[in-house]
Order: sequence, then C-alpha cells, then structure tokens
Amino acid sequence: TESTTTESTTTESTTTESTTTTTTLSAFKWSKDNWSFTDTTSTKTNGELIGEEYLAKLKEDLTNIEYESLFGKDGYFSKPASDRSYGMSAVMLLAKYGMLPFGEYKDGAETLYTLENSEEVQSLITYYDALRYKDNYMQNLVDTNNRKNKDNVQKIKELMGKYGMILLSYTTNSGAPHTVLVYTMATKGGYTSGGKNYDIKLSVCDPTKSDVDYIYFTEQGGCSVDKVSVCFIDGDPGLLNDGGCLAGSQTAAEGNYAFIECEKLNNQNNDIELDGEKKTMNNVPCFFAPNANPDGEIFQTGEGELDVMIRYSDWLLRASTKDHATVRFNKNDRVVSVTANEAAPYTLRMTLGDNCPMTWFTLHVSGASAKKAALTAVENGYILESDENLSGITAEAFGRDSAADISFSCEYKKVLIYQTEENTLGVKADADDDGVFETEVPAARKLLGDVNEDGSIDSVDAAEILVAAAAKGAGGEGLSEAQAAIADVDSSGDYDATDAAFILQYAAYAGSGGTMSLPDFIGSLN
Repeated sequence: TESTTTESTTTESTTTESTTTTTTLSAFKWSKDNWSFTDTTSTKTNGELIGEEYLAKLKEDLTNIEYESLFGKDGYFSKPASDRSYGMSAVMLLAKYGMLPFGEYKDGAETLYTLENSEEVQSLITYYDALRYKDNYMQNLVDTNNRKNKDNVQKIKELMGKYGMILLSYTTNSGAPHTVLVYTMATKGGYTSGGKNYDIKLSVCDPTKSDVDYIYFTEQGGCSVDKVSVCFIDGDPGLLNDGGCLAGSQTAAEGNYAFIECEKLNNQNNDIELDGEKKTMNNVPCFFAPNANPDGEIFQTGEGELDVMIRYSDWLLRASTKDHATVRFNKNDRVVSVTANEAAPYTLRMTLGDNCPMTWFTLHVSGASAKKAALTAVENGYILESDENLSGITAEAFGRDSAADISFSCEYKKVLIYQTEENTLGVKADADDDGVFETEVPAARKLLGDVNEDGSIDSVDAAEILVAAAAKGAGGEGLSEAQAAIADVDSSGDYDATDAAFILQYAAYAGSGGTMSLPDFIGSLN
C-alpha cells in the first residue's frame, strides 16, 4: 500500500509531528487491527492455554535446547500465564502482513478486532508467545541487551524506517519483559512527558490497554518509562514467524550467545566471569553475552541460595546450591560444577544440543549434601563426582518421548551414570581409581508415594504429582516411568489429583501416629 507522511511545524506552544508509516503496510487502525480484549494475568499455566494441535506444530521445529526451555522442568509451559504480550503483539503484526486467516478463528471475521477470546485464539497467542524461546529471539535478546541505550534508540529508528511497524520489548525494575507494537514514530522533537523533554514519540498498541499509548525517547537513550531496559527490537515477519504456523514455518538461524539467568540471588553483589572478564551483576538477574567464550564462573558473594540457568544455542545448564557458592561451567569440556562454603543440597542439570551420550538429551542430578560436586558429559554417559561420598542421589533423564530415573547412595566419590541395554539408567563406580568404571552401584529401594525419594511420604510428594500431571497434560515433561509407578498410589494406571489427595490424607494419618503402610491405608478407606 502507499506510504503516507505527515509533515509538521513547531511553535512555542504546540508541536505537531512528523508521522511515518510503512511503505508496505497499511496504517494501523484501532477497532480493526488491535485485539478486542486485553492481556490479563491468568491463574492457569501457559500449558493450560494451548491446545494439542498447536503443541504438535510447535514441537515440529525445535532444537533440544529450545525443547527443554519450553517443555522441561521449570520450562515455559509449566509457568503461570502472567504476561503473554509478546504473543499478542506478534500475532497483531503478522496479521498486518496478511498472514492470519481470520475466518478460521471465527466465521465471517475479517479483522483481528472481530475475533473473540476463544480457546482457539488463546492457543494461537500462547503458541506465538512460546516462540520467544527459540534461538532467533534469544539472539536478538542478547544483541539488544548488549547495545547502549542510545544505540537501541537508533536501532528503533532504523527498523521503523525499514518495516514501518515493529515489536518493542522492555523490562522495568528487572521484571519480566513486556512487549508492545510500535505503529508510528514521530521525530520532530519537543515532546513532553512527566515534565521531561524528549526527541522521539512512539505510538504503541499495548496488549494490556484498550487505547493508544505513547513511549518517548531522547536521542541519548533516555525514556519516559521509568528504569526501562530495552531487550528486543524487530519488525521482520520472518523472524517473528520463525517456527510459526501462519503462512508456513520459517527455518531458524543458528545462535551464538550466552544467556545467564540467576533465579535466586542474595541482596549483595554477585560476580560473573565470562570471556575472561569479571563483571558484577548488582542484583540484576540476567546477563547477556554475544559470541561468548564457552566457559566462565558465577560467584555468590554472600549467604543465600544460588540458582543459575546458563543457555547457549547448543548447551543448557542449571545449577543450584547455597552460601558463598561458585558455579563453574566449561562448554568445550561439557562440565558444570558447584562449590559452597559448607556441605549443602545441590542440583546439576545439563541439556545437550548434539553428541548426546544417551537416548535422552537432558540429565538432572540432585544430591543430599556436598561442598563440591561436578557433572561432566562423556562419550558413554555422565560422570558425577563429589568431595564426599555420593549419598541421596537422584538422576533423571529426559528426552522428547521418554524418560528414566535412578536413585542411589554409595561410598564412592565418582561414578558413571549411563544408559543400560534395557534403556534404563545404571550407575557404575571406579572403585580402584584406575579410570575404569567397573563396579555396579545398586539402585535404592523405592517407597510407594515417595515421589521425590527423600524417604518420607508427605505434601511435597503430593505437590510434585499435581505439577507433573499438569505438565504432562500440556504436552511437557511429566514424571519418569519409574516415578509414575511410585506416584500411582491407587493403582489406577496413571497418576493424577486423586493420588495426590490420598498422599495428603496418609501424611496426616502418619503424622498423628498411624502405623499402616500407604497401600493398607488406602485399602481401609474403600
């Protein structure tokens, strides 16, 4: 469609603006191009807002790292649907490019505004919101966060000139990213907001609002949004539809980045060393490194739990421990380790993009206590080593269609976790320290109802069942086959809320002095 430009003049009392729309997109019109409903916080998880058809489409074009980020433990689909502004904004822009067949979502619909907030529409929005976990988005996220504020302002101007409409994501006070659709840009200057002057005025459609909103910038990077940090800028429909189902799927480009997220921090500074350079996080929970050297350290400088996620395009790690802790990682050697001042519970998790030593591409290990523990991927499995005897260990392996787990305790400090010929997990120790893992370590006896295998049957086990059942229902990772057998306390053939309810009843019974076993207790209720 034809481009339109409105010129302006500036006087002492008023400023009229130069508004530029795209050479390829028609002007944005309210009550036509926006949603008729707003994005609100939901009590449901993201997984509960997407249908099976869209889940199947999404899984067709995912790397191992993308899959784990979406469907793994603590992945996107297990999280509350608190902000899906990216998904709503992306669909709005793709609709402007003529990619959205409105009539397939509501009979006779010809505009986005006429679509209702149906289950089908919610699935579409959640589907596109989930594309934030693909490499193309992650690369843009890292690149944007590594530019100075004033350079991001120039990037906004450049992309508005190229596409006419763009998506702009930003965070405030280190919160979750929020996304708006920018549909016009005015650059005459002299704009005032909150008593401050700005050079650039963006007209935006915010999915949480039902009318036009404005964001102002100075050429030097100042913004009318308090404590803003711009984290994503793009208007390329190919990138926004990367892996998307509208008008055909796009092929993802390879990423080259490191994205580090600290889920739990103390109130002091925390340091990162990456590319041989030490940086202080200053309580900012995320760190972005383009073209990152594949090794580094994260230092916890005080007391408190440290929970770190490190994502590369072909390697995903998670590690946690507590108190003056250090997490070290080396991509070339495929190793991650934790070190704490005192012995403490720990977890180590690794997802491999390629050269996986097992059928499963993710291994999650948790231990009862250690000052130092390390997990290394090798050709025939994973080596787990600690400064203390390996006790209270649970290892869980996950792939796209299967899972396995094993629990064990032993007097050894170094073991190999491997895949057996029966496609289960096995453990061998190097008893004589000659580099050969020859001594089989037996699996711990499993207790019905003790899902987390900590030796007791309680509300924690019930909660794990409920979370896993919800995740499985959304197409994500549920319990492994062995855990599922432990969780199915009523012998119905599957685990669900009924099993969780029985466990809660039994925990109350046992806590009051009851001595029956769980199966006998359930039998007494019938």
